[in-house]
Amino acid sequence: MAKQDRVLVIGAGVVGLTSAYYLNRAGYKVTVLERADSVATEGSHANAGTLSSFRAQSWASPASLLKFLGGFRRKDSVFRMRLTRDKGFLIWCVIFLRHCLPGATTGINAELKALVIETQEMLKELMGELGGDFSLTQGGLYLVRSQDKIRKLQAQNGLSDSPGYARLLSAEGLLSLEPALEQSQIEFSGGVYVEQDYSADCQAFSSALGDYLRTKMGVKLLFARTVEEIRQTRQEVIVSTRDEDFRTDKAIICAGAATSLLSRNFGFDPKIYPIKGYSVTIPILKRSRVPSLFAVDEAAFVAYSTQGGSFRLASFVENAGFDRSLDDAAVEHLCNYASQVAPGAFDLGAAEAHACLRPMTPGGSPVICKPRPDCNIWINSGHGHKGWGICCATAKRLTALVEQI
Repeated sequence: MAKQDRVLVIGAGVVGLTSAYYLNRAGYKVTVLERADSVATEGSHANAGTLSSFRAQSWASPASLLKFLGGFRRKDSVFRMRLTRDKGFLIWCVIFLRHCLPGATTGINAELKALVIETQEMLKELMGELGGDFSLTQGGLYLVRSQDKIRKLQAQNGLSDSPGYARLLSAEGLLSLEPALEQSQIEFSGGVYVEQDYSADCQAFSSALGDYLRTKMGVKLLFARTVEEIRQTRQEVIVSTRDEDFRTDKAIICAGAATSLLSRNFGFDPKIYPIKGYSVTIPILKRSRVPSLFAVDEAAFVAYSTQGGSFRLASFVENAGFDRSLDDAAVEHLCNYASQVAPGAFDLGAAEAHACLRPMTPGGSPVICKPRPDCNIWINSGHGHKGWGICCATAKRLTALVEQI
């Protein structure tokens, strides 16, 4: 490897920033281009903050198939599917449906779990290097609303109420671990507690990492640069924005949902499609009523966590193309859930809503590859709703791939 090779990373979300960090550590001279005016403005901006190994799974499954198809009929569903003539989405759907067959994602789920576990350790080390805790809260809950689901978890995962990687909780055990849920208007039959999982503030981390890259590591971060074209010449890669060309030895596309648009320049389709999600961040008024641990309520398809003085909730699956507009009904749904799980605990009138486009692949695996052997362009994208949870491990794998040249 030529240690002073120039590398240009496209995208300053958490995936692009961690890629820049590990590439710089490997000896490359890194520049990051971002179309927004700051780091982490889209999928990394207001996610639920969970690093969940227990539910590190593809969305494609037999159970998801019913929700996916129901999303075309029910307008009140958190799965909102729209009929469209978008050929790219139709192809994506066909592949997604294939992955919904029993056993189709077993290998993918194992891969995703390994990536999360690896990232959990790497991220803590990096947080220590940056010098912050970023609202890190150790431990995660997976909430269950029926005894039938409890029995299925026992049968499928071999869970028990004994200490271990994942501990099954009765309703009483759940309230003992998370007393704030005693006030909840939602009745939970129990849950699963995983001590090694945790939550943290992705946006705060990304902001700190961006500053660290710039001030301590000599990485250039250039904002308000929308990439329009990427092309390979015999000697270098040329990345063009509206106003200027950037010449580099190597280019890395970490552009989230826009990755497919950019990769078309060199004839590659990574099958990454934008799937819209919503989140709300609500100021906390009464901390004693607010759950301390992050939780995933699969029955409601909601994940939440406490981040500093705020409560963050995220949900929804919607195919809306590249539309980032907010939907009032979705925001209201999340605020209603917050008021049910912790009545009287929040300043709902001050809730801040955010919509993002998750870069989803049909099977759920991220795309980490060099699409063509004759070009010095790599992709690290397609992380879907798991970008925060697998960012470090995928950045490390990308760096190893680049170093093979």
